[in-house]
Parts: sequence; structure tokens; C-alpha cells
Amino acid sequence: MDDSVKLLGDKKISLTLQRRVILEELMKRSDHPSAEELFNCLRGKTRKLSLATIYRTLETLLENNLIVEHTQGKNAARFEIAKGQHYHVICLKCQKMEDIFGVTIQSLEDEIAKMTSYRIEKHRLDVYGLCPDCRVSQIPIQAEG
Repeated sequence: MDDSVKLLGDKKISLTLQRRVILEELMKRSDHPSAEELFNCLRGKTRKLSLATIYRTLETLLENNLIVEHTQGKNAARFEIAKGQHYHVICLKCQKMEDIFGVTIQSLEDEIAKMTSYRIEKHRLDVYGLCPDCRVSQIPIQAEG
């Protein structure tokens, strides 16, 4: 049994060809695609795959904690397989998003909890900069308002 079938079965999600194809595509990618990018990539692989199907499937996968959604201001939401605690570095110019593993901010969480008396449940950290490809370009960065 392949990983996508097991993931869907473990969550008691009925297996459809569309769900399987979308989940398999997300499992093999590391670029955090948008729904539109998934649609453009997959529309030739199965006849019954519409953009609406992509959105419905992403919603089902989100509800079952199989994927994570990332939003960045006015840009389209991006998706990835739930991979446990990690962070992202995002290019301010091309919006490329890369995973960063092996870094912890536990001491920052502890300090915030101490200062505020909150019990910290989760956090999100995104680091922004210019990727190596965009650093060589002279096009200015557009700041978010």
C-alpha cells in the first residue's frame, strides 16, 4: 500500500482518484504549490479534475491535518504535507518558500510564556529575504502595506 492510500485510510477519508493524485503530488513536492499550480500540473493526469475539485480536496486534507496551508498577504495560499515542526524562509521577490528543519525557538516560547502567563500551544515563524536567484536581479522588492 502506498503512502497516500495509507494516509487517507488512517484518517478514514474515502479514497478517490482525485484525492489520491492531489495528495501524491503534494507528497513529492517541496515547493509549496498553490491550488492553481496543482491544477495546472495535474489536469492532464485525470479527466475529472477541476479547480473546484482541487479546492474541495485541499479543504478535506486540511480538516484532517494531512496538509498545512500557508498564506502570505495578498498572494495565493500555498500548501504542503504536514511534516511536523519546521519553519520557512520566503523570498520577498519571487515568493519561493523553503522548509527549514532542525532549528528551535523553545527559549523564545518560554520567555513569552513567562512574560505573558500564556500557555503557548503553537507558533508560526516565517523568515523573509532574497533567494540566491533573486539576489542577482536588480528589480526592487515591493513592500507589503
